[in-house]
Amino acid sequence: MNVGANQLCIFGMLDVGTLAVRSLAVVGAVAVGGLGTGWLVKVLAKAIAFKNVPTPLLRTCRILGGLIVGLVVAAWVFNLGGAGGIGGSGGGWWPFGQSGGPANAPSPGGPQSSLEPRPSPSASTLRIHMRGGNEAQDDQRFYFIEGEKPLTWTELEKVLAEKQKEDQSLVIGIVIGKKSVDEQSQAVQKLKNWAKENSVAVKMEFES
Repeated sequence: MNVGANQLCIFGMLDVGTLAVRSLAVVGAVAVGGLGTGWLVKVLAKAIAFKNVPTPLLRTCRILGGLIVGLVVAAWVFNLGGAGGIGGSGGGWWPFGQSGGPANAPSPGGPQSSLEPRPSPSASTLRIHMRGGNEAQDDQRFYFIEGEKPLTWTELEKVLAEKQKEDQSLVIGIVIGKKSVDEQSQAVQKLKNWAKENSVAVKMEFES
């Protein structure tokens, strides 16, 4: 118990000491910033206007210069701009961080966007023709497989589930003709979304 108490006391002293050092750094920065700004204003005034700066203006410039430099140093030593700074981990924006880059930059081994499944060379393709026009709009049967009657999305979804059970390497060929709905239609997007959710490759075919 005594060892633990001693460690806590040491850590507390270190924290207080670190805070004192950082506070002194800010105070010093304010003083240096004020004196430096006053000196710079005097030099510029003599070089440009060939006369001394009025005392109220000089005092104001020193105050503003000290505040600006103090705020910059405070933001740096107390990590106000990010996770970096003195003793920081390297995140945040420079000069408040140590890495010099964005804090949220993805790591080389981080997650990547999912890729579309690629069809296997030996996979069989189920060609689904898209319908269009008033008739398809009326009965909502936008899909038909060669040799079969047009299907609604609910009917086609059942067929796709059965086909996938029979052939895990199933590939869907979406055939779009002149009289069918276009690729951006809701009917085509439903089919693409189903394929994506079930890891089924899709091939687009456009008939002239």
